Amino acid sequence: MSAPPLANPSRNLHGGISLCVSEWLGARALGRFAGPLTTASVHIAYVRSVPIGHRVRYTTDVVHTGRTLGVAHVVGSNEAGKACTVAAVITH
Repeated sequence: MSAPPLANPSRNLHGGISLCVSEWLGARALGRFAGPLTTASVHIAYVRSVPIGHRVRYTTDVVHTGRTLGVAHVVGSNEAGKACTVAAVITH
């Protein structure tokens, strides 16, 4: 039996999906405060798995914005409110 399209072999949300969503949300939040910036790096910690079929809520906190640099903190939480991913998105 194959895993669903967004799952890894363990039938949890694939880490690349979490990384992509975190980067997109962080860059989008930073774009509200600064001109068009490019993502320079994303540091993500996978602290808890997300079984396929469970909801994840992402929250974004803009830590710093300047003319040439932006930093956002993005947390993906499960239905119980526990962190599953914690990411720092840096743009320049």
